[in-house]
Order: sequence, then C-alpha cells, then structure tokens
Amino acid sequence: MRSNLLLMTLVVLLCLPASVLPSAADQNMELVSQTTGVVATALAVRDKTVAVNYVVPPPAGGRLRFYDVTNPAAPLSRGDSSFSVTTSGPMCFDNQKLYMAGLVDPGIGVLMTIDTNGPDEPELVGVCPLWDWDWRGGLAVSNNLAYMWVDSGLSVFDVTDPTSITPRGSCTTSFSPYDAKIALSQDRAYVSWRVNINNEFRLLVFDRTEPTSLTLFTAYNVAKGNDFAVAGNLVYLLDAETTLKILDFTDPTDPVLVGSLPHSGGIIRVSNGLAYILSGTTPTLLEVIDVRNASAPTLRGSLALPSADFYDFVAVGKHAYLAAWQAGLLIVRYTGADVSSAHCWALY
Repeated sequence: MRSNLLLMTLVVLLCLPASVLPSAADQNMELVSQTTGVVATALAVRDKTVAVNYVVPPPAGGRLRFYDVTNPAAPLSRGDSSFSVTTSGPMCFDNQKLYMAGLVDPGIGVLMTIDTNGPDEPELVGVCPLWDWDWRGGLAVSNNLAYMWVDSGLSVFDVTDPTSITPRGSCTTSFSPYDAKIALSQDRAYVSWRVNINNEFRLLVFDRTEPTSLTLFTAYNVAKGNDFAVAGNLVYLLDAETTLKILDFTDPTDPVLVGSLPHSGGIIRVSNGLAYILSGTTPTLLEVIDVRNASAPTLRGSLALPSADFYDFVAVGKHAYLAAWQAGLLIVRYTGADVSSAHCWALY
C-alpha cells in the first residue's frame, strides 16, 4: 500500500507546471551504479549494507537481497534470503536486526524480524501476526521498541523476543488512517498520512519519553501535503503545490516556519544537513538541498534519473539509495562541498 501511495504521489506531481519547479542544471551529483536483476520494491540501509526487498515470479514470493556497498560504484551481492518475504511494507534496521511490516492478506498484518549479525546468510528469527491489532501502516524501531499505527492510535511493542512481540503502550486518537508514515527523533514520534484524494495532509506529534504512556502533543494540518522528514526539532515538509517548508517544532503545540524554498514537492529524506527530494517530474529528478541553515535552504544539485518506477529511497550522508522496480537498485552520490552538521534521517 505504501508503494502504491508513493507512485500515486509522483503521478500527481507530473501535472505540475514547470514554473513551480526549481531550476538547476545537472550538477554536484552523479549516478555511481545501477544494479539490475532485482525488481526492487523497498530497501533499508545500515552502515555499508543495503537490504533490498524484491519480487520474484510466483509461487516463490518476495526475497531479500543484501549488498555490500563499501564501494558504491560496485555493490557486491551477499546473496539472497533462503526464506520468502511475505510483505512489501516498510522496513528498517535497529542495530543488527532488520524489521519488516506489512499485509499478507487484506486486514492481516505481520512483523518479520531478520538477524543480520551472523557470519552466514541472514536468519529469519521471528514472524509475528498482527491480526490481534488492526495494523494501519508505518514502522519505526529503536532500542527494541517498535512503533506502529494500530487501529486509531500509535502503539509501541517490545520486540526483544522476536518470536512474541509484547504491547508496551499506546495513545488512542480520533484518527484511523491507512498508509501511515512514522519517524522518530529524540523523544518524539511523528506520524503522517494523506487524509483524502485532495491531498489534505495531517502530521501528529507524540511525546515518547515514556513509551508506556505516549502522549499526543499536537495535530498539524496541511491543506495539501506530500511527505515529511525530521531532524532534531525540525520538520521538513513538502506540500503538494510549490514549497519545501522547514518548521521548528521545539514547542510542538506552536510550530514556527523558519525557512522555505520553492519546490514541486515529491518524496523527501534528510541526512547530514542535506535534504534529498525525489520529484515527480519528467524526467524524474533527484535534487539535493543544503538545509544546514534552516532559514535559508539552498539548492545544491540535481540529477535526471533513468526512466523507472521509484518505490522507495533512503539517504545516508552523501549517498542516496533508490528502489526502482525493474530498474533495480540505483546509487547516487552528491559530489558537492562537504557538510558536517549531523542530522537524523527519516525512515518509513
């Protein structure tokens, strides 16, 4: 469902006039590798390892392939998982474990846990059904706690034992979204989703200082929104029309607009003071914006990507990793000036 939402977002953006797009020649960026042979739908990155969820012909289902990207120009396959992947939902690393959530059938969700620490192939160590909880999307894991949107609220599960997850806390709201996105930053959890086909966008901010007692700080509404990323107390919000907005949520009940930049919208990731934006234009552009000075974000580079259906991407430092369906795994490098301000990066 999340991958469909990503594709819908990019298709909608194709209708935007060129006048709302930033102008920048291809600069300061390069496509360093394109690895084909996998129909890539989702990915996660830890250190120099990229895990790619890919589709194989039925009845085999999905598989995981792990790449060593120590040399991004020549990703080295570490092999495929021997087990099938039953979901194509969000995936993320927490220490040595890879977590994946999604629907295996309508209304039936699962959380899969894969141990990547062994010397041999990654091991599937847990598959926990979520049918006792109405999973509505989103996954973020930190310190053995998994945050997911369940029914009408944000829930926290202890995943120390991957074979039997344990509810730790929840915060019920009046909202029941599908395809929720969750990002963690410091002692907060941020949850967003598109409310309707008119692109009305809602962002909820929760206090997770004590996971057993989550508290909703605020519900921030955007007339038309696409995506967001978080770094510290700053939220980078792409609206569906013309602007990247940088909001200071130091006081979550009264966010302050500190900077903005004309932009077409799209999908955003933030890492080490750089915002990477995958735009819904033809051709698809991957752009880099320097956000170290939040009050004056500056476009630093752009690159026209090969024609593909982009399902997911992750930014880490000067590299962006893209799951591009039949085009496989793409790795793009930012070649501009070094940045040193460390920021968190948002994760589905």
